[in-house]
Amino acid sequence: MGKGCRQERDEVLQPDSLERCLEWASVHVRWELYRSAIVDYDRALSFDERCDRAWVGKGTALIALKQYEAAVKAFEAALSLDETQGSWWHLRSQAEAACQRWEEALASMQRAIDLRPENPQFWGHR
Repeated sequence: MGKGCRQERDEVLQPDSLERCLEWASVHVRWELYRSAIVDYDRALSFDERCDRAWVGKGTALIALKQYEAAVKAFEAALSLDETQGSWWHLRSQAEAACQRWEEALASMQRAIDLRPENPQFWGHR
C-alpha cells in the first residue's frame, strides 16, 4: 500500500465529525462492542450536545451493558430535545423498570402509548 493510500484510509477511519462518530457507533453496536459505541456517542456529543441520535444510541448501549441509571439519564437528555418520540419513552420506561422505578416506568410507557397507540410493542410492555 502506498503512502498516499494509507493516509487516505486513516482519514476515513478517524471519527472526526458528528456523522462519522455516529457511523462508528452504529458499527460498534452491530458488533456488540457497546463500550466502544458509548465512546463514539460521547465523541459525537462533543461535536453537538443536542444530537438526539447520540443520546438515544448511548442510552440503548447502556441498557445492553445493564447500566440502567445512566441509560435513564441519556433518554432524559434525548427527550428534552424531542418529547414526541414514542419509542424513546418506551426505552426510557424499560430502563426505569430495570431500576425498579415502577411508577416512573409506567408513566413513561403511558406516554409512549399516548404518542403511538397503534404500536403493539408498547401495549405488550405495559
